[in-house]
Amino acid sequence: MPYVAPVTLVGGQGGGPCSFDGAQNGAVLKKLDVWAGPTQVRCIKVQMSDGNERMFGREGDNHYSFTFEDGEKFTSLTLWPNNAGNRLGGFKFTTSNNRNFEAFMTNGKPSVPAREVDVGSGICFGVQGRSGSEIDAFGFLFFKPCASVSYSSESVWLWPFPYLHSGRCSSPCYLQSTLCSGCRVLYHSGRG
Repeated sequence: MPYVAPVTLVGGQGGGPCSFDGAQNGAVLKKLDVWAGPTQVRCIKVQMSDGNERMFGREGDNHYSFTFEDGEKFTSLTLWPNNAGNRLGGFKFTTSNNRNFEAFMTNGKPSVPAREVDVGSGICFGVQGRSGSEIDAFGFLFFKPCASVSYSSESVWLWPFPYLHSGRCSSPCYLQSTLCSGCRVLYHSGRG
């Protein structure tokens, strides 16, 4: 997908593949609920801006929650595997509204090296990884940086389908998301 920033997955190879994104209807990440155990992140529930949600792993232990405000984006994201390298150990991020969030295994931050994530435009439209009863591996899906953004209240095709927005840009635009009530964001890739 040409509009997706490089995906960083952290953790091991256990569990089965899992993913959840707003690609079909232009939704972006709205809320994260995280449950952590002593040696790994056990469960993550992801809610998108359209209200759809999905849970990976099983609830339990310490609970952390973060709700994104309209238009709020990631400015940084760091992921850690657990100390054994076979599960997600934790993550932290900062947003465009200068808010911070972190969720780690309850025994503290892992002692293994962290992975800095390329957050692209900062707009997260989903997650992927591996899970079973716990989070075996996890990563976030981001759009690449935007060359320009146009706001429109008109109906347009949903990204990633090209939409030529006459009079506003000369190359394909893509609908990214509903970021606020009544307006849509068009992503201009900067390519002709």
